[in-house]
Amino acid sequence: MFRTLRLVHLLSFIALAPCAVVAETRVSSSSNRSTRSAVSVLARINLALIDGDAKRALSLLNDRTLSISETRHLSIEGRAHLLLRHDALARRKLRSAVALRPDDAVCWYWLGRAYQAGGSAALAASSFDKAHWHGLQSAELFHHCAEALRDAGRVLGVLSQHHWPPSDTTTPKPGTFAFDGLLIEAVRGRPGWWVVASQDSALYQIHKALAIEPNRGDSLLLCGELWATAHHEDLAVDLFQKAANHLAGKSLARCHEQWAQSLFRLSDFDGFLKHTRTNMRLSGQIDNARLARCYDRAAREAGGLGDLQRQLRYLKAAADLEPSVDRMLRLADALFMAKQSPRTTAYLHKALAMRPTRKQRRRIKQYLLRTTLLASPAQ
Repeated sequence: MFRTLRLVHLLSFIALAPCAVVAETRVSSSSNRSTRSAVSVLARINLALIDGDAKRALSLLNDRTLSISETRHLSIEGRAHLLLRHDALARRKLRSAVALRPDDAVCWYWLGRAYQAGGSAALAASSFDKAHWHGLQSAELFHHCAEALRDAGRVLGVLSQHHWPPSDTTTPKPGTFAFDGLLIEAVRGRPGWWVVASQDSALYQIHKALAIEPNRGDSLLLCGELWATAHHEDLAVDLFQKAANHLAGKSLARCHEQWAQSLFRLSDFDGFLKHTRTNMRLSGQIDNARLARCYDRAAREAGGLGDLQRQLRYLKAAADLEPSVDRMLRLADALFMAKQSPRTTAYLHKALAMRPTRKQRRRIKQYLLRTTLLASPAQ
């Protein structure tokens, strides 16, 4: 499978930049052997870059049989230095490449990647836009453009409102390409009108990536994160679920983390806790202290919604995971509200046994008195 992936990358390289292999290999047409040798060197250079072996790629550039344009030479140097994390040098090489050949889409793409690595999101987005303008269309381009636009604070770009034609029988929905942009949501109070994000938005670009590669895991994950940022948690959850089928390792752990947060905002606290546990397991460790805080958070929100039973369940889980005086008091207070006096008293005595501070001890005694009065037959 690894060899297949290498072949796919190599074919993509040749398809995107044929000039790198043919037009820019300056050899005599009568010298077939020399031509094959130069093409072979370029192929080996590209494979080295794909494999992340930047030093080998730079070494192969000195091959005597290789004769390529200065633009291509600078582009390869730029990509190699980008892999070596020499970001400033990579930008200089790639800027020189596009200065020599402003219509080279592939050079503009790699310049965008170099700007992105250096944290210059706006410049990266501009370079990716130029790459697209000069003919490059790939899921990789649109994905990285979406990342750059997100980092530049342009998740939705410029918003506008448009009326969906009554004559159009298709049902509009968020994420649909329309009106030279992307549908975001229906306008409240204006039937038939839709909010539309512009093309220079992260959401538009990531949907372009997914239109080319619908099962690309990192793009599905990014798309979910962007919809969550736009407060469309329901769409985000659907995308995280799809992304999880195409991710592994740290990316899968991050997917479950983001999935958990969206479920929390949808008040699905059981789902929030389930995916938080999955995130921890994938990250290599179940952190009881962090998990207990998650249960505290779920209990607080459930209590705010008036769901006493779920609140009690979460409070007990938090107290079991990481016992503390404060957690015992919160649980006892909730049990008191549920009129479960014996259990309230039991947890208050547990709190007393945990060496509470003077202030906590005073509070425990007040709770015990209150519970005793509630349980009294006279009451």
